[in-house]
Amino acid sequence: MFFTKGDSNMDTIALAQSYVDQSQDIDDLEERFALIKKALALDPHNIEAKFNMAVLVCESDELLEDSVREILEEATEEFQQKGYFTTKYLGNFYDVEELQSYVRLQYWYMTFLMDHHKYKKAVDVGKRLIRFCKQDDMGARYALMFLYAMLEDVDAAEKLFVRFASKETLMGLPFAIVLYATGDMERTRQALQFLLDTNVDTEIFLDYITGHDMPDDVDFDDTLVLDDDYEPNTIDEYFVALNQYHFCLFKAGAFFAWAEAELEAYGEAEDFDDEDE
Repeated sequence: MFFTKGDSNMDTIALAQSYVDQSQDIDDLEERFALIKKALALDPHNIEAKFNMAVLVCESDELLEDSVREILEEATEEFQQKGYFTTKYLGNFYDVEELQSYVRLQYWYMTFLMDHHKYKKAVDVGKRLIRFCKQDDMGARYALMFLYAMLEDVDAAEKLFVRFASKETLMGLPFAIVLYATGDMERTRQALQFLLDTNVDTEIFLDYITGHDMPDDVDFDDTLVLDDDYEPNTIDEYFVALNQYHFCLFKAGAFFAWAEAELEAYGEAEDFDDEDE
């Protein structure tokens, strides 16, 4: 539950949140609307209630985008007034119960913008998220890396890659793609080697995305996303990339063809770091 700091009537706030929670289990739109309306009557500042109401009443994606942006702007102003946008809290927003729904809606908004091909706006939201949460509790860094790859912003991608310095497929794959776009093949080979060293199923993925069949013992899961329980640095993480960041991967055919050719030329166990183009 997300209580409003300083509100003396915590029971009212809790009751409002309970209506929001109940509404998520109801299929009938009129009943859901009634519950959300009751929640907002009790707690007009409830971000989840305002968002759910927007989803119910907005008749187009454009109206929904405008409504969510307004919700976030109002919440930002409220939290600034409460002193959350200070060094005491910035970087640790997700550790503060009141701010969790705000962070989650920012992430939803970023994903919405990506899905609607508004990549530069999505970058702005993603940058806010990793400012709000230095540990990146929502996984915004992955979306940012794929967005940077899509926009061919190698400098921003490298800074983010270095900042988190983790052996993660969802960081290494878009970094390799954006390096390929620069034409720096030596560094792109190093990035490909990073993927081979990090993910045991890199060769299987490259075979698949360049038009070959999956091995009989591997089934493509077209529903797997970041929030699901999956095994990191296996084919599962590549499935997450395909399902969640397809906007970038479907435009990276030249990179994948090159990477597949590199494997065929040198073999999956070879290091590419010292090879000339």
